[in-house]
Amino acid sequence: MTYFGNECWVQKPGVAVVGSRQPHHLTIEWLNMELSLALQTTDYYTISGGARGVDQAVHLVSLRQNTATVSFMPSGLSCLYPKSFQYWAHEITEQGGAIVSQFSPFAPMYKSHFHARNRLIAGLCDFLIVAEARCRSGSLLTAKLALEMHKNIGVVPCSPMLTTGRGGLDLIFDGAQMLRDHLDVTTWVKPGITFDS
Repeated sequence: MTYFGNECWVQKPGVAVVGSRQPHHLTIEWLNMELSLALQTTDYYTISGGARGVDQAVHLVSLRQNTATVSFMPSGLSCLYPKSFQYWAHEITEQGGAIVSQFSPFAPMYKSHFHARNRLIAGLCDFLIVAEARCRSGSLLTAKLALEMHKNIGVVPCSPMLTTGRGGLDLIFDGAQMLRDHLDVTTWVKPGITFDS
């Protein structure tokens, strides 16, 4: 395991947020408003995967709130993926966060790396927020890995007409906590609150 930045996970609870690479604009608005408010009133740091869409929105919200954020890469640290993420590296580390990889520094991105990266996201977090996930998606896979590790999961609901969010709705149907706003994030998504899969 290698990383740039700071070991913020040693001192603070971590909330991972995963979701679609092509999220509905209302999902991004929820993150900009409700996740921002949650970060203002807690000592969380955030965790995500650096991908376009929800992942990068989470990192951006964290930076705007002066909150540490950790990004797990599906590649080596000398081959950040996506390439555009290299422009985030300095600001993330300067603000107390980190960019982490379990791969050799010059390893390119491979599809198989995403599963390994998702396992680390699930493993490091104290709880996981799913913000818009398809039934077959890396985000839902991360949620299932988190369940296997007995982590706590909250889901931002969306319209059942949006296929990009039906995986999250399935999690709610199976007992995951529905997150309406920042108060739910700070009240419900805590260690000790779980559901049986």
